[in-house]
Amino acid sequence: MYEARRKIFWFAIISRIIVLSLQFIFNLLCPDHDADAFKSPTDNSEQISLYDSLITILFGGLARWDGEYFLHIAKYGYTYENTLAFYPLYPFSVLIAAMLVNVICFVKSAVIFYDLSKTVLKTTNVAYKAAILYCINPATIFFSAAYSESLFAYLTMLRSIKLDPYVSFPISLSILTRSNGVINIGFPIYYQLQKLSYDYSKKHANFSLKTFCQFMFKASTLKILPGNSYVEWCHLKIPMAYSYIQKKYWNLGFLNYYEIKQIPNFILAFPILYIMMKCIKEFFFEHKKYFYTLGFIKNTEDNVQTERKKYPIEMLVFVIHVSTRLISSASPLIYWYCALLICYTSYNNDNLYDEKENDMEL
Repeated sequence: MYEARRKIFWFAIISRIIVLSLQFIFNLLCPDHDADAFKSPTDNSEQISLYDSLITILFGGLARWDGEYFLHIAKYGYTYENTLAFYPLYPFSVLIAAMLVNVICFVKSAVIFYDLSKTVLKTTNVAYKAAILYCINPATIFFSAAYSESLFAYLTMLRSIKLDPYVSFPISLSILTRSNGVINIGFPIYYQLQKLSYDYSKKHANFSLKTFCQFMFKASTLKILPGNSYVEWCHLKIPMAYSYIQKKYWNLGFLNYYEIKQIPNFILAFPILYIMMKCIKEFFFEHKKYFYTLGFIKNTEDNVQTERKKYPIEMLVFVIHVSTRLISSASPLIYWYCALLICYTSYNNDNLYDEKENDMEL
């Protein structure tokens, strides 16, 4: 009989095989959606071999949306201004093999997530269910496509479980993978502030921030298209390409996304956002004192054993309120909450069944 950790390893691999098979089938059967999105320019003079055509047929369904950007950067570099919104570590890894990197990162992140869940939740059963949910999350296709979700999830999980002197290294790599990796700097600061070791926290935050600053500086020195000598974001008070490009090309801003045409996207995002908000609400009522003090004031009730449906206070630091695929790759909270609900429901059903059996015997 395989142990739970080994089951997660094989389930993660099987789930990737199923996802890749489904994308192949639906890519053949369903016409492409005419989305107003970036399309990497094609080079008509480039010779396309039989193997290139075969790869396109098998995995062409994965090269969509952000995948177009990452593949373009991997092949041509940062040639257009809007490509600067996509950070360099994943496109560089794509040069090795995008799908292979994602499958390996996904499987490793699933196993690490199981270990992290066992450490936090103190129960193998819930940890196992949470890891299974992670493998089949609503954004699972993005974890196999040419997106940075799998790599970011792996580095985030690794950072969460490795609270040691080298924790800043995976944090630095997560910043090079996605812009929201900067949030991960808060973890070593938070844990070390609890130990009243400010100097240690400051050192790790500085090390991780250097990576972000270096990429911003590199972006300012690149020659990008279109070839206009005046680049607007270079003349801002804080010359950051990322925020400027997000606003210019994706209309990022306060309530800018709230348009009639975005209703389908809100419907798609509603389930996971609803679950996340419901979990935050229940956590707030369960641990009000910890919510306000962030754990810096010791609670004498922490040692009291809680009921089966109580949520561990460690969950608070993992709340990242973003869209479906970002929540799926950055926050273990959603999986822990659903796994706890499944176990709690199963526990209540078992008790109800036992009570009915006892009544029948009487």
